[in-house]
Amino acid sequence: MSTRLKKHGAVRAQQRGFCHREIELVCAYGTEIPDHHCDVYFLRKKDIYDALGDLNVHDQRLLRESKGSTVVLDGCEVITVYRASRRGEKEFRKR
Repeated sequence: MSTRLKKHGAVRAQQRGFCHREIELVCAYGTEIPDHHCDVYFLRKKDIYDALGDLNVHDQRLLRESKGSTVVLDGCEVITVYRASRRGEKEFRKR
């Protein structure tokens, strides 16, 4: 999936230490969370283990470091990115 960063998404990614490749990996291997207004991808531990065989060493390390990351998209444009807190991770698991 090819993604573009909206202005707000670019600012948030820079503030929170996300690189473009990390965002693409979360979108490709993360679990899609149902939302009526946008596409939300959350990277769970299970998603990481399922993806490790498909990736090179650099992407494997990047994916492991991205556990708990969330990407919010409007079509192919990134609205915002963040790393979920422990409480946030539990909320996503309930959905």
